[in-house]
Amino acid sequence: MFTQALVTLMVKDLKTSLDFYTTKLGMQVKTNIEGEWIELELPGLTLALHPSHGEISSGTASVGFSVLQLEQAISDLEKKGLTFTIHEEGFIRLALFKDPDGYNLYLYEMMG
Repeated sequence: MFTQALVTLMVKDLKTSLDFYTTKLGMQVKTNIEGEWIELELPGLTLALHPSHGEISSGTASVGFSVLQLEQAISDLEKKGLTFTIHEEGFIRLALFKDPDGYNLYLYEMMG
Protein backbone atom coordinates (compact mmCIF):
# COMPACT_ATOMS: atom_id res chain seq x y z
CA MET A 1 0.00 0.00 0.00
CA PHE A 2 2.74 2.51 0.95
CA THR A 3 5.39 3.63 -1.52
CA GLN A 4 7.55 5.75 0.81
CA ALA A 5 7.69 6.99 4.40
CA LEU A 6 8.30 10.64 5.15
CA VAL A 7 9.02 12.55 8.36
CA THR A 8 7.69 16.12 8.24
CA LEU A 9 8.95 18.94 10.44
CA MET A 10 6.83 22.06 10.83
CA VAL A 11 9.31 24.95 10.84
CA LYS A 12 9.24 28.68 11.65
CA ASP A 13 11.48 29.74 8.77
CA LEU A 14 11.82 27.50 5.73
CA LYS A 15 14.97 29.19 4.41
CA THR A 16 16.79 28.93 7.76
CA SER A 17 15.81 25.28 8.15
CA LEU A 18 16.82 24.47 4.58
CA ASP A 19 20.24 26.02 5.19
CA PHE A 20 20.66 24.05 8.44
CA TYR A 21 19.79 20.65 6.98
CA THR A 22 21.76 21.08 3.75
CA THR A 23 24.80 23.11 4.83
CA LYS A 24 25.30 21.74 8.32
CA LEU A 25 23.95 18.19 7.98
CA GLY A 26 24.74 17.61 4.30
CA MET A 27 21.28 16.51 3.20
CA GLN A 28 20.41 16.78 -0.50
CA VAL A 29 17.30 18.54 -1.84
CA LYS A 30 14.94 16.09 -3.53
CA THR A 31 11.93 18.39 -4.05
CA ASN A 32 11.53 22.13 -3.55
CA ILE A 33 8.11 23.72 -3.97
CA GLU A 34 9.20 27.26 -3.29
CA GLY A 35 8.00 28.58 0.04
CA GLU A 36 5.76 25.61 0.84
CA TRP A 37 7.45 22.24 0.85
CA ILE A 38 11.00 20.90 0.69
CA GLU A 39 11.97 17.24 0.73
CA LEU A 40 15.53 16.40 1.74
CA GLU A 41 17.24 13.02 1.44
CA LEU A 42 19.82 10.86 3.10
CA PRO A 43 20.13 7.16 2.39
CA GLY A 44 17.12 5.57 4.08
CA LEU A 45 15.42 8.86 5.05
CA THR A 46 13.30 11.51 3.38
CA LEU A 47 12.74 14.55 5.59
CA ALA A 48 10.18 17.19 4.62
CA LEU A 49 10.19 20.80 5.80
CA HIS A 50 6.91 22.70 5.80
CA PRO A 51 6.27 26.20 7.16
CA SER A 52 3.88 26.14 10.10
CA HIS A 53 1.98 29.28 8.92
CA GLY A 54 0.84 29.60 12.54
CA GLU A 55 -1.73 26.83 11.97
CA ILE A 56 0.38 24.14 13.61
CA SER A 57 3.05 24.77 16.20
CA SER A 58 6.56 24.92 14.82
CA GLY A 59 8.61 22.13 16.34
CA THR A 60 5.85 19.62 15.60
CA ALA A 61 6.80 16.42 13.79
CA SER A 62 4.64 13.94 11.91
CA VAL A 63 5.16 10.81 9.85
CA GLY A 64 3.65 10.48 6.41
CA PHE A 65 3.14 7.50 4.13
CA SER A 66 3.04 8.02 0.37
CA VAL A 67 0.26 6.20 -1.46
CA LEU A 68 -0.61 5.97 -5.14
CA GLN A 69 -4.39 6.03 -4.62
CA LEU A 70 -5.39 8.05 -1.57
CA GLU A 71 -9.10 7.18 -1.63
CA GLN A 72 -8.37 3.44 -1.79
CA ALA A 73 -5.87 3.63 1.07
CA ILE A 74 -8.35 5.60 3.20
CA SER A 75 -11.10 3.09 2.46
CA ASP A 76 -8.87 0.14 3.36
CA LEU A 77 -7.80 1.71 6.65
CA GLU A 78 -11.27 2.94 7.61
CA LYS A 79 -12.35 -0.73 7.51
CA LYS A 80 -9.73 -1.27 10.23
CA GLY A 81 -11.24 1.47 12.42
CA LEU A 82 -9.08 4.49 11.49
CA THR A 83 -10.65 7.91 10.95
CA PHE A 84 -9.24 10.68 8.79
CA THR A 85 -9.37 14.41 8.22
CA ILE A 86 -8.77 15.28 4.55
CA HIS A 87 -6.69 18.32 3.62
CA GLU A 88 -5.57 19.61 0.22
CA GLU A 89 -2.80 22.14 -0.37
CA GLY A 90 -2.77 22.36 -4.16
CA PHE A 91 0.35 20.24 -4.66
CA ILE A 92 -0.49 17.53 -2.14
CA ARG A 93 -3.55 15.75 -0.77
CA LEU A 94 -3.38 14.57 2.83
CA ALA A 95 -5.42 12.24 5.00
CA LEU A 96 -4.53 13.09 8.59
CA PHE A 97 -4.92 10.62 11.45
CA LYS A 98 -3.36 9.75 14.82
CA ASP A 99 -1.80 6.66 16.32
CA PRO A 100 -2.95 5.30 19.72
CA ASP A 101 -0.52 7.64 21.54
CA GLY A 102 -1.71 10.73 19.68
CA TYR A 103 1.21 11.06 17.25
CA ASN A 104 0.33 12.85 14.03
CA LEU A 105 0.37 10.55 10.99
CA TYR A 106 -0.79 11.12 7.45
CA LEU A 107 -1.25 9.46 4.08
CA TYR A 108 -0.30 11.62 1.14
CA GLU A 109 -0.66 11.72 -2.61
CA MET A 110 1.29 14.30 -4.61
CA MET A 111 -0.80 16.21 -7.15
CA GLY A 112 0.13 16.58 -10.80
